[in-house]
Amino acid sequence: MPLLDRKGLPCARRYENELAEAVRRVITEAELIQAVGRGRAVARSGSRPLQVFLICHDVAPMVVDEVCEFVGLEPGKGQEMLDRGFLPATPAHAVRPYPDLWETLEAARSAYRRGLGHLLMKKYL
Repeated sequence: MPLLDRKGLPCARRYENELAEAVRRVITEAELIQAVGRGRAVARSGSRPLQVFLICHDVAPMVVDEVCEFVGLEPGKGQEMLDRGFLPATPAHAVRPYPDLWETLEAARSAYRRGLGHLLMKKYL
């Protein structure tokens, strides 16, 4: 189990035994570096940067832009609609094709008022 720092975030797990530490490093850190390298960031342009999401318990052996809990990455209802192939522009148009996502028209209106529709339309169109 990893140690926690003062903020309650996991710290790197390390072994005092050199052989155990070398094995741990190959299994965790080296595989993370290899997985990120498969994205071929050098083949990307500034307008299309490579985005890498590491979902792991280990400390990444590289500089990262952001660390967040998985809860922050869970898709919302807007992403669910988009994944199903249709992102309605209005709440009224969202309720009929997705009754399992919206219990009421007012629930859809509330989500769209908070920016769901506008932000997704702006991002994907």
